[in-house]
This record gives sequence, C-alpha cells and structure tokens, in this order.
Amino acid sequence: MRSFALRNNLIRGGAAAIAASAIVLAVAAPGSAATTPLAYADANGLHLSLLGSPTVDSGTSTSTTDGKTSKTCVTGATLSQIDGCPGGPLVQLLGNQSLIPSTAVVAQNSKATMASQDGVSQACAGLAGSGATVVSVGSGDCIKGGQQLSLDPGSINLTNLQLSSAGILTGLTTPVQALLQPLLTPILSTLSSSVLSPLSGAIPIHLTLGAVSAYCSATPTTVSGNGTVAGLSLVVGLPAPIGPITIPLNVGTGKNVHVLTNLDQVVTAIKNGVVNALDGQVTGIAGINTLLGGVGSALDQILGTINDNVVKAIEGQLAPLEQNILDGVINAQSQTAAPHPTISITALDLKVLPVLGNQGIDLRVGKVDCGPNYKANAVTPPANCTAANNCPPTPPSACTGTNCPTKVTSGLAAGYLPTGPLGMAFLGLTVAAAAGAGVTAGARALRKSA
Repeated sequence: MRSFALRNNLIRGGAAAIAASAIVLAVAAPGSAATTPLAYADANGLHLSLLGSPTVDSGTSTSTTDGKTSKTCVTGATLSQIDGCPGGPLVQLLGNQSLIPSTAVVAQNSKATMASQDGVSQACAGLAGSGATVVSVGSGDCIKGGQQLSLDPGSINLTNLQLSSAGILTGLTTPVQALLQPLLTPILSTLSSSVLSPLSGAIPIHLTLGAVSAYCSATPTTVSGNGTVAGLSLVVGLPAPIGPITIPLNVGTGKNVHVLTNLDQVVTAIKNGVVNALDGQVTGIAGINTLLGGVGSALDQILGTINDNVVKAIEGQLAPLEQNILDGVINAQSQTAAPHPTISITALDLKVLPVLGNQGIDLRVGKVDCGPNYKANAVTPPANCTAANNCPPTPPSACTGTNCPTKVTSGLAAGYLPTGPLGMAFLGLTVAAAAGAGVTAGARALRKSA
C-alpha cells in the first residue's frame, strides 16, 4: 500500500511539473495574438473593369507591423512588375489600356509603424494627369496637381435622327399652310443637312477630372481620412453648328456625394440649335413678312408654332440622351466603431452605364483602408532583459479603462518567446521551478508514507 501511494504521489508531482512547464510554453509560443498585426493599412490607386472582369488594376499595397517588424507588399497589380513581398510604393504610367490616357499617373502607398506602444497606420492612393506631384504617405493627398485628365468611356448613337415634313405645319391656318407648303421642303432639307446630319452618328462622351486622391490614418482609438476630386465634368462632343457641351458635375465637399447624370442639357442644346437654324431659314425667305401679312399672320406667331412641331418631331429620337449615363459616389466613406476603429475611403467610385454603347464600365480611383490597430502587450520584462533579448515594451506608469494593454499572468506576453542566452535561461529557470515544485510534493509524500 505504501509503495502504491508513493507511486501515485510521485506521478501527481511529476504531472504537476509537466503541466506547469506546458502552461509556460503555451503562453510563450506564438499564437493567434502573434498573427494579428498591431497596425494595418492598404491602398489601391486604380481599378478599372469591363463586364465585371478586371482589366486594369494597380494592385494593393498592404502594410502591417507586429510591433517589431513592418512589412509592405504590393499584390494583384496588372500595371507593374511588383507582385508579392517585399514590395514598395507604386507609381505607374498607364500605358496598356485605352480608356485612360497613357500619360496619366497612378500612385499608392501604405505604412504601418509603432509610436511608443501604439500601432499607427497610414495610406494614400490616387490618379492624376501628366505632371502630377507625388508626395509621401502621411502627408494627406499623395498625388496633387497635374494636367486635367480626359477619359473616353463611350459615345451616344443618334444614327436614326431624321426630320420629315409631316405635321410641321399643324396648327397653322389653311391660308398660311398653303403659303408655306411650297417653301417647307427646301427649308427642312437645309435644316437636316446643316444641323441634324452632323448629329446622326456616334457622339463622343468625355469625362474630365482633376487629381483624384484619398488618404487615411489610424491609431488604436482614432481614425481619420478624406477623399477629394479636383473637378469633374462631362463633355459631349456635339458637332458644329451647336458645338461641344460641358456639363459640370457636383463633386461636393462632404462624404458619400452621389453622382447621377443624364444629358438633359444636351437635349436642350440640340433643340435650341434646331430652332435657331429653322428661324434663320424662315426669316431669310425674301418678302416673308409681306407674304404673311397678306394672309393675316405675323412671323413670330408662325415661327412659334413651327418650332414646337419640329421639336416634337425629333425629341423622341433624342431619348438616349435622357437616360442616366453615369452613376457613382465621390468620397465614399465607411467606419467601424471603437474599441479598435477602422476607416475605408474611396475617392471616386463611378459606373458608366451601358447606354454609351459599352458593356458597362466600373472605375474606382483612390481606395484606402486603415485599421484596426492595437496597443502592444505591456508586461514586466525578465530580469536583466535587454533589447537584444527581444524584450516586450515597458508597461506605462498608469493605465485605466479599455486602453490598458493585455496582462498575461505568467509574465510573458502572448506570442512573445524570449530568445538569446538570458531569455532562454529565464525560461529554463521557470520550467525548473515548476518541476521542482512537483519533486518537492513527491518527497513530502514519501516522508509521510515512511
């Protein structure tokens, strides 16, 4: 019985020693905390897709830090040879696609560092024309100035734009119709050849914009950032005699500014162009006022009726111009709340709708993400610990509230494994002490059983 009890006590003591050492090693071994970055940021300068398939992408610059080492990678780039880690900030001329001018510059960068015990991250990304200035991450907008960009997303097709004489004289008195009917055919023929025929085809649409940029920054408790577009407008390439029409778009100064655009202004310009040309044709008829006076009508009254009829005849053919051609958001922002906030910003997220003859274009410029970030674990370093031993940070003098670093009861931070002679000696002493406790327990059991 005594030997059986002794054996059980020794086994229990040895098991306690093994368990104690296992606890130390489990806490010290790299785990989930070690794989969670203390700071995170990413940046994507440009993403352009057709039919939902990426055709041009500047890749994503991703930065992380574990408190000791910071790493930046650029992956997924179709514009650059940079792909994988280590990478760096990407500044690329766009030379392998047709929508955006080849001289345009896309820039993106991200950074994750430590400020004392705080994980800090920053990112910026954008697109601008030739001559743009690229500044370092953390300086706000990372791309500024440059020439205005002109993007060519497609065209409006008015191939079937025609004008017939049917109904043009509706609403006029019979004597006036009898007077004008012989003159109507040459008038409408000249109107069609001078105004409508140049419009009967593909009318190019250009999207012009200044520098587009977004930036963000984050700490363990705060986030900030913004997206900007330095001017945005549509230019519709109407031929002479009407000429190009520029439609400024509201870029706003706030967050999540919605842009939804049709070409109503172009419809109005075409109607006015037709009316002006028609007025010129009619008033140019020799002796028109005398002729109309003979049938008891005034020229202005006659022109008003004819113009209304002509507009009605063509406005149904201008319906494509009344459809929405652009839909998007400027300075799109979203955030998640404390205790570890994040922020995501896209300076310009624009969809060019299929009415322009394409299959649908998605254009995203300047997308950045910052956070979540954390404080480094604050623990008491082992005795005589130096930087060479991969020591954890020194804890703050006072800590209250939710921002306190995580304490680990073993005295080792999760994910922190001491290295070097002193660190390993400390680990060995800890394990030996635990083992000694088990041996002592066994010895006591032996004396009691003797």
